[in-house]
Amino acid sequence: MLWRWVAPAVVAVVGLAVVGAGLLLSASGYDGDRYAEYRGSAAMGASAAPADRLTVRTDTADDVRRGDLVLVRAWAAKKPTVLRVIGVGGDTVRSAGDKIEVNGKVVDEDYVSTADQAPPGAVEFAADVPDGSVYLAGDVRNNAVDSRMYGDTGAIATTEVVGTVVAVNGETITPTTAFTDAGLHGAPYTDPGASRNLLPLIAGALVAVAGLIWLGTNLLRRRTSPEPRLSR
Repeated sequence: MLWRWVAPAVVAVVGLAVVGAGLLLSASGYDGDRYAEYRGSAAMGASAAPADRLTVRTDTADDVRRGDLVLVRAWAAKKPTVLRVIGVGGDTVRSAGDKIEVNGKVVDEDYVSTADQAPPGAVEFAADVPDGSVYLAGDVRNNAVDSRMYGDTGAIATTEVVGTVVAVNGETITPTTAFTDAGLHGAPYTDPGASRNLLPLIAGALVAVAGLIWLGTNLLRRRTSPEPRLSR
């Protein structure tokens, strides 16, 4: 019957259409009022170099976490700059030799650029971060104007946070695990928009595959079914 061929073909076409829609959504996934584009900084090294195109989510000031890359207005700079959050409200942050210490736990910052520079903790500092504030540092520690320069007064109010960097050159960033590996709770911010954009692709692909399997099964049954005999 005709429906045996039409129905699975329609299912497969619908699945492919959903995949196409998902691709369009992914291509424009960082468009809209919640996102803005900025450039990186020499203070961030490979994480966000000056030539890099940063996608910043601009509604995250109330959800800033340790390890986040954030764009901030600070220290009378002419324009916002990108730095990394190494402490949030309520934290005690201090230098610990060539590392940093947060709430008594030593953090191994694998993202820090160590080429031709002093070790991460070479600038001695100690600070209790007030509520509603963040403590910031550049990944290139000898080339960054950041909270460490101001010691206990170096924290920046979260109201000065423009947003959180969620992608670099169009690629979703991989959040650092340095702070959770040190035993500190709270993983860095992950933009939910990135994972949502994958759902249409996955769902559409599954529907398309199901339709093709259905069509192939009907075709196989037709080929293996015995030919009807003509009565004499």
